[in-house]
Amino acid sequence: MAEFGITGLQTVAHDLVSLSATVDWEILINAVTKEPRKLLGLHNPSIQEGSEANVTLLDPKSEWLYNSSTNKSKSENTPYWQSTLKGRVVATFGNGKSYIAE
Repeated sequence: MAEFGITGLQTVAHDLVSLSATVDWEILINAVTKEPRKLLGLHNPSIQEGSEANVTLLDPKSEWLYNSSTNKSKSENTPYWQSTLKGRVVATFGNGKSYIAE
């Protein structure tokens, strides 16, 4: 029996970098940030001085190997397994917490 679906969250930055060769960054970022919230009827926050930030920073030039050392999922069901990918999230800030990649 095949596993359900594929892992994808860890490779979104790589997918965005790949798509940016033919699609403008503004369109890509809106597609993964504003549009899902709009479809769900959620408020789209803005970044303002003095407000708590909820942002994700990605490095489009960062290259990394997707393998058992870098995988955060229990699944290895991905077409990118053992591949060097370009583009990765380097930090997230949200809800008063932060994560900065090593």
